Amino acid sequence: MKIRESMRTDAVRRLAKMEKGGKGKATKEAGENRSDTIAISSSLDQVAQVKDAAREVPDVRMEKVAPLKEKVDKGEYHVSAEDIADKFLEHVIKHRMRN
Repeated sequence: MKIRESMRTDAVRRLAKMEKGGKGKATKEAGENRSDTIAISSSLDQVAQVKDAAREVPDVRMEKVAPLKEKVDKGEYHVSAEDIADKFLEHVIKHRMRN
């Protein structure tokens, strides 16, 4: 970016105006009391709340697993070979579509 003379003089005028107490007054006292601040929008707060709630949910839903485990232990859980083949092919097709 080329700096033109008019840009320099405009910058000098703005600084002079600030020193004289114009708009955007910059004084030594104001500079000393100034601190950095950050504002987080409410949507980011909501995202954080959802993440916290998700961390509290267990990875395994025992209410779903327990009845199936009981059937397996008793030898009462059976899946047809056709169902297994369908799921296997479904997985293969999805995997190939991604690549």
